[in-house]
Amino acid sequence: MPQNSFYFLSYWHDWWDVAQMPVYRRGHSCGVINRANGDVDVVLAGGISYGPGEVGNLSERIDIYNFNTDSWRTVGDDSLPLNISFAATVPYEDTFLMVGGRQYLVDEAGDFTYEYLSDVYRFNPDAETFEKMGGRLSHAGSHHAAFFVDPAMFPEECEGREEAGNGSVAFGANIALLLIAAAALMF
Repeated sequence: MPQNSFYFLSYWHDWWDVAQMPVYRRGHSCGVINRANGDVDVVLAGGISYGPGEVGNLSERIDIYNFNTDSWRTVGDDSLPLNISFAATVPYEDTFLMVGGRQYLVDEAGDFTYEYLSDVYRFNPDAETFEKMGGRLSHAGSHHAAFFVDPAMFPEECEGREEAGNGSVAFGANIALLLIAAAALMF
């Protein structure tokens, strides 16, 4: 299976090849880290990985691509707190959040099942781990988009609440709300 990686240069309106991912994956989450030393890293987390001769493994793996060196490194095969696929990501402070998604489980018969997640994880760029945040989505889900909006656009009765409803989580009175828009198509 292909492991190609690309990035888009908006100035030239073109895609550029970069080093191949260590393993082929789908359903993973990506976030960008701007390091204090000027390095820009792309973090790939979770999803389903496919190695040589593999059908598909549930992944708790974190791989990091560095733009300056055009290289990948693996943080660990079990670096996520659980296998998470199809979660949204959103920039947050000096890092990013991984929001919702689904966890695949294997039942007693050996068949795959899954449960939707309502957790929010923050990537810690120093420890290169994900830390569970205090807030939760009011509705668990995967295959969705996440973004911040200005809290001033919501009625006053939402101010200061931990959960603002409709799948949103408040991260403080002066910080925007994180909204989740569920995709119309579920796999």
